[in-house]
Amino acid sequence: MGMRRIGTKAWRWVRDSKAVSALEYAILIGIIAVVIAAAITTLGTDLKTAIEEVGDKIDAGEAKGLVLERVRDFGGSERRSV
Repeated sequence: MGMRRIGTKAWRWVRDSKAVSALEYAILIGIIAVVIAAAITTLGTDLKTAIEEVGDKIDAGEAKGLVLERVRDFGGSERRSV
């Protein structure tokens, strides 16, 4: 298969509206995947730091109230059961 023939087939594929839509969706899915991976990485790092901080405070005997502070930092609420 010559280069001219490959180029012709590639050009037909690019001009096909279904192929263009599929390509757009593939790019969109790739971008979404990168954003999700970055968010999970950031959240994981923040969570690891918080857990290490709580562990250090527990080891030092200074943990009173720290867990509730950490829960509030991550958007949790201070619900207490009666």
